[in-house]
Amino acid sequence: DNLSTALHDFVHDEYDGVPKHVSEGLDETMTFLAKENNTSRVLPAFVDRLMVLGQSGGTSGRWFPYMYEIIIMQWSAILREQESSRQGMSEVSDLNSGRGHPSSIAEAAARSVGVGVACAPVLFEIIKQSLGWRLHNIDEGDEQTNKKTTHLVALDLTMLSHLEQVISMVTDSCLDSRNFDSRETRQTCIDVNDSMIWFLRDLFGFLDPQSVYRLLITYLSRFAMREKMNGSDRDSMIGSRCSWEVKRLQMDAIAALIRFTDFVKVNSPQMINWGEWWVG
Repeated sequence: DNLSTALHDFVHDEYDGVPKHVSEGLDETMTFLAKENNTSRVLPAFVDRLMVLGQSGGTSGRWFPYMYEIIIMQWSAILREQESSRQGMSEVSDLNSGRGHPSSIAEAAARSVGVGVACAPVLFEIIKQSLGWRLHNIDEGDEQTNKKTTHLVALDLTMLSHLEQVISMVTDSCLDSRNFDSRETRQTCIDVNDSMIWFLRDLFGFLDPQSVYRLLITYLSRFAMREKMNGSDRDSMIGSRCSWEVKRLQMDAIAALIRFTDFVKVNSPQMINWGEWWVG
């Protein structure tokens, strides 16, 4: 009996029968996750970099934007223009109506109907590669950075807002029931959805968790909005139920997240605060 009691006290912690070494590891992990947002740095926006470069009076410096900044801003503008055109109004054309020349965004939107969504896998990959290249250069130029670790960053609010718009509009395009009327567009829809969730999953290696959570919530909220339109559910022309196809896209996204090697980090099973009670 004494031996059993001693072994029990050695293996188990005094709280809820959790093994002591496991509880200590969880405490350390949760503390690190709670403090992680404070260790991320905000990437300066393009306009801020130009202002600093002008005020410094230096002759050397990067005065042109990064590739991911160009893609996100232009992609968002084109998708918004296409959405406005479908609704019978053009935001960009109205803004430029008094300038005496056609809008380049409106023209690009008219010429790229469907392409802006079908090319999403390539564009998401370029955004990820460009962002990773910028972070690599930052860490290489920081002498105080530990070479074994890379600090997470946060996009400026303008860039994050435009990326959020891209995620929202591309997701809405994937959930359009007309995509399931042919096998070609259905497969394109699946490929775009897979590339988008893989892109969001990989962002956990670049951006601070709160920024990625915001993008993931935007992505998943479009499925919730789609479920409210179940009254328009129908059978597609290839014989499948549109709601079933949408549910498959949602399940593919969840499967991609839970199969992530660091799935605890993705799901983040921590409470940063409960009302006025802070955990850390």
